[in-house]
Amino acid sequence: MLVCMDRKLLMKLFGRFRLVLLLPLLLLTAVHICKAQGNNYGIDDTCYLIYRQADSLLGNNDVISLIDKLREQAAKVGDSKAATLAEVLRLRHFTRTKDEEAILSQYQVTKQISLDSKLFQYYFYADHLVSTFYFNRGDRAKGLDYAVKMHDEAMDMDNDYGKWYSSTYLANLHLVDYQRSAAKKALEEAAYTYENTTDETIRVQSMTKTYATLAMLEGFGTDGSIRYLQKASETSKIATDTVLVNFCRACTAAILRQNDKYRHYRDLCYGSPLLNRSYLTATQIFMLTDHALDGDWNYVKSQLGSFDRMVDLIYISDLAAANNDLWTVRNCYDAITRRLVIRFENDLSQAMLETDIMIRNKELNQDLLNETTRANRLLTFLIILIVAVVTVSAILSALYIRKLKKSKADADKANLMKTYFVQNMSHEIRTPLNAVVGYSQLLAMDEGNLDENERSEYLDYISNNSSLLTMLIDDILDLSDINNGNYRMLKGECNCSEICRMALKTVEGRIPFGVKSSFVCDVPEDLSICSDERRVQQIIINFLTNSCKHTEQGEIELRCSTDVKPGYVTFAVRDTGTGIPEEQADRIFNRFSKLDSIKQGSGLGLNICQVLAEKLDGIVELDRSYGRTASQDGVGARFFLHLSI
Repeated sequence: MLVCMDRKLLMKLFGRFRLVLLLPLLLLTAVHICKAQGNNYGIDDTCYLIYRQADSLLGNNDVISLIDKLREQAAKVGDSKAATLAEVLRLRHFTRTKDEEAILSQYQVTKQISLDSKLFQYYFYADHLVSTFYFNRGDRAKGLDYAVKMHDEAMDMDNDYGKWYSSTYLANLHLVDYQRSAAKKALEEAAYTYENTTDETIRVQSMTKTYATLAMLEGFGTDGSIRYLQKASETSKIATDTVLVNFCRACTAAILRQNDKYRHYRDLCYGSPLLNRSYLTATQIFMLTDHALDGDWNYVKSQLGSFDRMVDLIYISDLAAANNDLWTVRNCYDAITRRLVIRFENDLSQAMLETDIMIRNKELNQDLLNETTRANRLLTFLIILIVAVVTVSAILSALYIRKLKKSKADADKANLMKTYFVQNMSHEIRTPLNAVVGYSQLLAMDEGNLDENERSEYLDYISNNSSLLTMLIDDILDLSDINNGNYRMLKGECNCSEICRMALKTVEGRIPFGVKSSFVCDVPEDLSICSDERRVQQIIINFLTNSCKHTEQGEIELRCSTDVKPGYVTFAVRDTGTGIPEEQADRIFNRFSKLDSIKQGSGLGLNICQVLAEKLDGIVELDRSYGRTASQDGVGARFFLHLSI
């Protein structure tokens, strides 16, 4: 009985002892599992736990002891990245407490430890933190100094991460300051670095926002904008990137007036809860665009004051320009200019305030005079800067007004040309029409008083004026077809000499009495070219008709040859008429250009000849080495039509 009790007691004691032995092993296993856990920073897990706790207490004075603890633990485990993060935390803490002296001191420490450990992302992040501190405090000049310093150091070090990071940060600052070209240049530099680097720290970043912003600055609908949007889509990594790309595509479609495409992408964006996270003012932009596409520009004008971001104002301006609403375009640029002026006025006020405080704090200082001089120089610089901005604004406004005046002048000129055309056509058509009507009435009222010669003469008058009227109407119809793009060419094999003979036969009745006409063929009778026979004849007939109008004695010659311009067959019409003075030679191919306002004609013939020749891949020109064009004592003119063989 005693032996049995002793055995049970021994078994019970052994069980407890076994539990005591297993407990340390379990604890060691737990510690090992804890240390094996991963984290986003890739630092020792014991350091990461301290880091997370300290990060949550930034701005609280108790955090300093945790940061010191993190630094000690990092030194203990030999983790240089954790030690660098400890100094970054300390700098972030001082920017929260707004202790400028501590910030500047810690800034140097953070930069040095980041450089020593070759963790360049934190080296440049230190500049970012200090720059942001000054910007948030309202001291934009100092903030910009640190941003530029960050960029210059990155360039000097030839560090891809620094180039990419500083360019992206500078672009954001320039966008806030409404500096479009500077922001675009910085973003292009960031994109170039991203596209040409092998640094995985950069390659894992999403570039959608960068490319989308470049598309906005380039102007939606342009080739550059479409190219950047394609890159934005290709570098999309998260859901908000996709929404941002669809938003930009909707804006592009709106500016290109592709309404169905715009509504498609707009509806895709509305279907996402991430819309306003992707683009801050997306909902307001879509509402404004909907009204604009419906033609409700009064709504657009009423909402214009609620937009103050440069990219929004640029888009609204481009949308208005696409819809010819110059009032909205002007007011968008006025808004940008006003904001620039306000920003520089704020800078001036800040500078004046700092100057005032500086003077009050050093009233008893012997350097008061020097500080006052420095302050005055700063004020003078800022005043000059403001004057420069206002001057640039005035110049831009003047250029815009000049552009409007030019547009008005062009419109007035077009209206004047239309009036001149109507008046000219009214006169040109009425003259032959009156002749046709008058002689027709004489023939109709004839009671046997007219002999056969008189009747034949009247019929010739009617025929000639009918031909003239037909020619005028054909010129107008040809001009209309050319302007509307309805003018068609029917090319085929055509015989050169046959074209000339048919053209000369067509104008036989128009050749003045006593004027000799001739055709000289210097090419083989069977020479053919591939062209539109009817249009070639039309050009030659126009040349011959002009010669008939302006030649009262002498001769009119049509010549076909291949020795005037190598590789071309040349149709030349030469006359001994009034000719064309050298000073008027440059404008004879202009529409409605007539050297003699008394002569019948629309002033369209030579212009139509030039357009037809271009469509036939040929050349029409006045021979400046012949007749009155070559010399004031010369007579006649010569026109060439060159067509490739």
